[in-house]
Amino acid sequence: MRPLVPLPLADDHLRLLSLRASGYTMPRAAARLGLAINTLYTYASETNRQLGVTSPEAAVHVCYLARFLLPRPATAGTTLAFCWEERTLLRLLATGATVAQTAAALGRCTSTISCRIKGLLRRTQCTSRPQLITLGWCLGLLHEAHVQMADGARVLLPPAHPTAKTAAPIHRAQALTGRAS
Repeated sequence: MRPLVPLPLADDHLRLLSLRASGYTMPRAAARLGLAINTLYTYASETNRQLGVTSPEAAVHVCYLARFLLPRPATAGTTLAFCWEERTLLRLLATGATVAQTAAALGRCTSTISCRIKGLLRRTQCTSRPQLITLGWCLGLLHEAHVQMADGARVLLPPAHPTAKTAAPIHRAQALTGRAS
């Protein structure tokens, strides 16, 4: 098992990741940040490399683990319920598992997993998989115990530092709509 130590991210990279965690697509994030979309794809690639992950879902998860992003707990009126398979699917996505790895872990075919992901996005009103990871953190379905990544790496978290630089916390309303409430 290899250790995965997230490196600090540049402000631009963290802003992009925060927008992606809030449900922004790359074109919407480019418009919001006033940058070319190819620049954002470069930022995303550099961010994944710095975090030691291969997917935007895993990048968001590692940023929550490393406290680069801070989720806000869901409000009391939350009525979303997740079955065991959906919770497992969410955890596997967060840890960087591919659709094929997720299908193998759940004993399903890849097309079934793709349909389950699409259905989960539709039911939760999330616009992207990274936003689904944010919702998982906000609802307490994902947390610091999920440090084992799909590729076998184990995220080694730095100790919390009171002056650590973090992005603005994301409200559940932002997680669901991608807009500030």
